[in-house]
Amino acid sequence: MIENYAVITNDVVTSIIVWDGITDFGESGLELVPFQDGCIVGSTYVGGVFTLPPAPEKTHEEMVAESDNQKQALIAQATEIIAPMADAQAGGYIEDADIPVLQAWQKYRYALTKVDTGKAPDILWPATPTT
Repeated sequence: MIENYAVITNDVVTSIIVWDGITDFGESGLELVPFQDGCIVGSTYVGGVFTLPPAPEKTHEEMVAESDNQKQALIAQATEIIAPMADAQAGGYIEDADIPVLQAWQKYRYALTKVDTGKAPDILWPATPTT
């Protein structure tokens, strides 16, 4: 039966081959271990267990892109909360208790527009209003 085999060198998967486990492979001295899932090149193989390598660190550009997405999502969330209260204020029927809430959310949304996502991952996000 043909299976996937990991080629192990110094406890690390250096390549993956498809082999029947019987036919002469042509190279001797290699540690070949059959596997189903959970193994990629760079995985470790210790004590009969494959462990995936750690995910590569994100680039600055990736962190900036994630921060841009987060910023836009937070602004959109704030806008959804602000819109009905701003409409009520513009129409003159806002409840007195909602005025400071509206102002807090507007200040928060404004602070979000000032966030420099180019500083990712060292971004100090404004606190979400609690009122």
